[in-house]
Amino acid sequence: MITRMPLKTLTVAVLGALAANAQAADYEWTFQTSETAGEPQFEMKKAWADDATPGL
Repeated sequence: MITRMPLKTLTVAVLGALAANAQAADYEWTFQTSETAGEPQFEMKKAWADDATPGL
């Protein structure tokens, strides 16, 4: 007969594995700034964001 302690340990392990899979989800990063596209600071921040996120 299975005692309660191993059953609780198994339950915690399964829930932990499911939580780890949820944390491994893909993220989509977006570029946000308070400047409008015509301002010089916007171009500088956009260039920085492009360099900071290669391949996205």
